[in-house]
Amino acid sequence: MSSPASNVRHGTLHKGLAALLIAILATGCAAGNLSPTTVVGPETITDRQYGAEAFDNRRCFHYGGRPSSGPSVLPGDRMRLAIWSAGTQDLDNKNTHPPIVRTIDVRLREVNPSGGHLDVDEQQTLATFLQVNRSRAWVEDAGSEGDGLTRPERQKLAEALKMHEAAVWNAFVGSLCVKSIVRSKNAGAAARAAPVLAVQADIRALCRALPGRQNRQSFARAFLVTDGSDGEYLKGCGAAHLTREPMTIFGVRGDTALGSWASAALAANPGEADNYYAQEWVLASPKTLQGTIEFDAVAPFQTDPPTWSLKEWENAGICGRPAELKIKALRLRGSSQQFRIVDDPNFETTHNVVLANAKRDLVTLHKQIFNWSLPVTVLSVLTAADVDELIWASDRTPESKTVSPTGCVARREG
Repeated sequence: MSSPASNVRHGTLHKGLAALLIAILATGCAAGNLSPTTVVGPETITDRQYGAEAFDNRRCFHYGGRPSSGPSVLPGDRMRLAIWSAGTQDLDNKNTHPPIVRTIDVRLREVNPSGGHLDVDEQQTLATFLQVNRSRAWVEDAGSEGDGLTRPERQKLAEALKMHEAAVWNAFVGSLCVKSIVRSKNAGAAARAAPVLAVQADIRALCRALPGRQNRQSFARAFLVTDGSDGEYLKGCGAAHLTREPMTIFGVRGDTALGSWASAALAANPGEADNYYAQEWVLASPKTLQGTIEFDAVAPFQTDPPTWSLKEWENAGICGRPAELKIKALRLRGSSQQFRIVDDPNFETTHNVVLANAKRDLVTLHKQIFNWSLPVTVLSVLTAADVDELIWASDRTPESKTVSPTGCVARREG
């Protein structure tokens, strides 16, 4: 039997623990929770790099706990980039062209290299990257034998790039590196420029994505050598390194870019003629490359998803990380019934989706109370707008264990 003094001590201890618990809970409530930061711009990145030497290394900005090697951005991220140039003035100091703004807004994904196609934003991004980084050999037609890529050669390379654009795109996405760059650490106030967002990619990775020796040699001639007579292109993707690697999506000034591309991308060309308050003679180089990288923002049930088919979402590398996942089942919008997705072409499913004149209809093949099913071909027809839920697994067998990738499972998931 405890003594009165012991009861007092226990009571005091209990009250003390209770008070401490209340204080901890109160502190937790007062502190609240921080929302996850996903949108990063050049001003946000404090690990800045200075001058053209920033282009001589692959030190990238990595968000959160991402690995320090490899690309800065991954499938599931979104790039919003905008570049502004002051335009061109004539001898009377009148603008012959207004200021120019170019924009790129692209959701990053992988595309199935066997039959996959790029959407319009992806084509714009890839085409911009390739066009602004062409060497002199591209425009030096064969005035003398071997001086450049002839028109038929250019067309043949363009056709190869188009035929294999999914593989080339995947190589581009797999090498993207994001940096915040300013002109100089010690520049005076008059010379300082706002930091710019430089998005670089490995041009050689794109070269290696093209099959065939001739395609790679043409690619090297168009992008990796300094001029058409440089025999290094015969080495294909292994041609001698250029000082302008890695290359940027934006940041060149026409065909003179081989010497000034870095400073253009930096919004920091030191030449007096390159001043956007008094620009003459030539199109002003880019003065600001602003934009944001929105990390982990792209998924079927995130805000404003792309209108890719469910099959394209499977291939995108967004919902399939860390393993390659498949859509095992789905629930159509407004329905409480799940449809199992069946790979076997000999299996008679309960339903199908028929596409005619851009209209999709759900067709009942035979009535059944439970175990509704759809053939795997419907994944190429349906989009995220058609479903309220997706069930993911390592394969489509009934016994496979389901996985719940963030943003990929249920509409309005919380």
